[in-house]
Amino acid sequence: MDTVFGMDAIVFWIIATMALVNVTGALLGTFLVLRRMSLLGDAISHAVLPGLALAFMLTG
Repeated sequence: MDTVFGMDAIVFWIIATMALVNVTGALLGTFLVLRRMSLLGDAISHAVLPGLALAFMLTG
């Protein structure tokens, strides 16, 4: 199995994706709170949920 930085490639991609999602979520959340649009952040998170559920169902 391929390794990246001493770990399995799939673990590396999981950690990289998690870090990217965390950074973009933090930036978007900060922007929305500063613009006093925090309810829009709640709506965005609920709009993304069906897509995540569909992705989990398709990938098994």
